[in-house]
Amino acid sequence: MYNTQPILNVPMPLLAVRRHDWLDEVTDFVNDQLDNPQLSVAMVAEQFDLSARQFQRRIRAASGESPAEFIRNRRLDQAHDHLTNQRYHTIKETSVAVGFQDRRYFSEQFHKRFGCLPSEIAP
Repeated sequence: MYNTQPILNVPMPLLAVRRHDWLDEVTDFVNDQLDNPQLSVAMVAEQFDLSARQFQRRIRAASGESPAEFIRNRRLDQAHDHLTNQRYHTIKETSVAVGFQDRRYFSEQFHKRFGCLPSEIAP
């Protein structure tokens, strides 16, 4: 018979730790650049000394998202936080603060991610 008790205190494999640390570094870099509308996959890949293709493979393996989705979702998560905490007076200010120049596109993507429009969260 097999032991069905969970094994406790098993360290995470080193590769998984490195992947997690790397993803944290990428997330921190992207979060620091969210207000830059020119933030791109190429810019992030270059920051980490990777080709765009290498970056695409690593980010997908670490996050389950394409590089463009990863960046867009960080922007949208930050926008949601800004709207929830009323950091800006308008939705336009919020969208620009996280790097979206087109309010309509911002609203569409926000709705896809959160199931509601930014105007439903903003006061």
